[in-house]
Formats: sequence, structure tokens, C-alpha cells
Amino acid sequence: MANDTNMRLYTSATSPYGRIVRVVIRELGLLDQIEEIVPVTRQAGSPYYDLNPSGRIPFLVLPDRTGFEGSGLICDYLDALDGTPKLSAPSDDTRWTYQRYEQAALAMMDGLAVWGRELRRPEADRSEEILAHEAARVTRCVAYWASQTKHVLMTGDLNRLQVIVAAALEMDHRIPEFTWRDAHPALAAWLTRISLRKSMVDTRPDAPISIA
Repeated sequence: MANDTNMRLYTSATSPYGRIVRVVIRELGLLDQIEEIVPVTRQAGSPYYDLNPSGRIPFLVLPDRTGFEGSGLICDYLDALDGTPKLSAPSDDTRWTYQRYEQAALAMMDGLAVWGRELRRPEADRSEEILAHEAARVTRCVAYWASQTKHVLMTGDLNRLQVIVAAALEMDHRIPEFTWRDAHPALAAWLTRISLRKSMVDTRPDAPISIA
């Protein structure tokens, strides 16, 4: 049963977009203010649809039932709660560089999400065109991020960009065909630095979340 005085994050253990938010929650020290709940979706009449008509996750619900959909919006809201954002885009002129990089990271995650979803379909129903397109896109994106491991946005204090890149790269645990580490040892080493953070360890797909 959800506590009505807390915020509630509807997500799943395997959603990479939900994982971004879950990492941010932990990095900001907000875990005691937010309940993480797996909603029932893809089922007619699910009570979750009364909260979020789109049925998508992640979805943050405030105690007054105001809802925020989308990992970027949710993270921005949570990061601004204390008036001193720590993980979001900077407010100075470097914000445009940051936002360019963040969108590039999300594009890689989007490609991985489509690729993984197609691979989970019965083999006879898979689109070889989609598989080839997304595999090629992901390959290009990984090569790009391998060339950016020394960029200040990737080496400085943790930010949401780093969380997105790390969460995307760790999708190789769920997509066996996503084999990138041997070809990009510097990027693999970069990921190791991020993935050992407690916030990343605690949000791995095998970590349990309560079911609504």
C-alpha cells in the first residue's frame, strides 16, 4: 500500500528509462520520500490508467496526484526540489553542450530499446530490417561514446548524462547480441567507474521493486 504522504514512482526493474530516475533518486538522497512501484500495464481496466492514461513508465505522482511523465522531466523536477540542481543541465552557457550530449545518449538508449524489444518477439515475427537498422545505429553510437570518455562532462562529477550513458551500456546484460566491451576497452573502463556506485548497483534489473 502506497503512503499518501510520499511521492510515488511507477516504473519497472527492467526499464532503462526508469533506471535513470531511480539512480537520480538515490544520488539525491530522496529514497525515503519516494515509493517505487511496478504498475500493472498492458491489461484492460488497470487502475494505473486512472493515474496515467498513456500507461507508460516511468511516471512520478506527487501526494496531490499531480503526475510527471518521462525520465527527463521527472529528473529535472526532483533535482530542483532543494533549489540547487546537482545532476541536471547546467544553467550557464555550457547547458547547450550538455543538452546535445544528453540527447545523443538518449538516442543510443532508444535504439537499444527498439532492438531489444524486436529481439524478444518470436523469431518468426521479427523484422530483420529493424534488427539490422538498430544494431547498426547502436554500433555507431557506442563508437561515438568511446571517443568521448575524456570529455569533461564524462569525467567530472556525476551528472544525468553519465547516468544515461551507463544505463544504456549496461543493457548488454539483457541483450546478449549487444557485445561492445572488447572492442571499446576505454569505454568499458569508464563504465566500471560508474557502475560500481551504490545507486547503480541497487538499481540493477535483478533488484526487486514492490508490485502495485
